[in-house]
Amino acid sequence: MGLNQAVSIVLLDTRDGGTGLYIEAGAVALGPGPDIDKGHSIYARTAASLDMTFPPIPDLQAPASQRLYVARPSAFWVNFFTRNAQGFIVKDEKVPVTLANLLA
Repeated sequence: MGLNQAVSIVLLDTRDGGTGLYIEAGAVALGPGPDIDKGHSIYARTAASLDMTFPPIPDLQAPASQRLYVARPSAFWVNFFTRNAQGFIVKDEKVPVTLANLLA
């Protein structure tokens, strides 16, 4: 069975019945280089702050079963919804967002 490389990410703002930014991405295993060094550094610091240890980089690369991945976004969207008088959602619309909109 192959690895499912699809990733779904939701950044949710719960203030005032807020909404979320939905992100579709693909997972890419990190190999030797600055990306895995940076990722490892973040995880190692976090683990240390919780009095835990994190495996060294060689233990996180192929053919190891535990690896570090980066998510490469391919699509962004928000959902807009309409509620009826009773507060139930009666319409939910998926609205695409471009990377240019996000960076503006």
